[in-house]
Amino acid sequence: MMCPHCKSIKTVKMGCYYTKSGERRQRYKCKSCGRTFVLNPIKPRNYPEEFKEMVVRAVVKEGVGIRQASRIFKLSPNTVTAWVREFSKKDLRNEIRSEKPVIELDEAWSFVKKKENEIWIWIALERNSRKIISYAIGDRSVDTFKKLWDGIGDEIKRKAIFYTDRWDAYNLIPYRQRIVRRGGTNHVERLFLTLRNDNPRFARKSIRFSKSSEMLENSFKLWIHYYNLSTL
Repeated sequence: MMCPHCKSIKTVKMGCYYTKSGERRQRYKCKSCGRTFVLNPIKPRNYPEEFKEMVVRAVVKEGVGIRQASRIFKLSPNTVTAWVREFSKKDLRNEIRSEKPVIELDEAWSFVKKKENEIWIWIALERNSRKIISYAIGDRSVDTFKKLWDGIGDEIKRKAIFYTDRWDAYNLIPYRQRIVRRGGTNHVERLFLTLRNDNPRFARKSIRFSKSSEMLENSFKLWIHYYNLSTL
């Protein structure tokens, strides 16, 4: 038996395994390169991009858990997780072109794995278009706010009015462009409620939660993408 990896004929049998259809397949091991292989391996399914996006959207926008999606669409949980990672690699930040942009800034609490591992989600929402133009994930410090601030386009920074609460990190905004007023951040606060309803991993009291900061950010980034599409 020839190894398909190094073309060596020094191979031995190494047990069997059964496919989902119940077929018994012989596994071999190459003594030269140490890799295992089977004859005529089953090729992975080539799912269309539309189907992948439907599954990802169900997970990040419609409140379906990863294991629920795997049962509904008859997929492996690892496959669903891999697709979320794949789609989250896109650049989903948005530039808003407006004569007088009005930006609302706010942050919301979440956690990873356990509530002691606090994560803060920062959002910059353009009030007129209802689009999210920047976000940051981290702690509640000035450093995380700087990430949010850097994601806002320079043109918008020069001419926008920013509504915030009294959190100290927002003191970096130029004084004449910042307004602290009761009700000034109503829209972005309501947006956080939409986020918690759409994706239970961001809910305060839920048995669903993110086990890694990577998956939390991937899910949030994709949620922003689908939310902004809904505002067109």
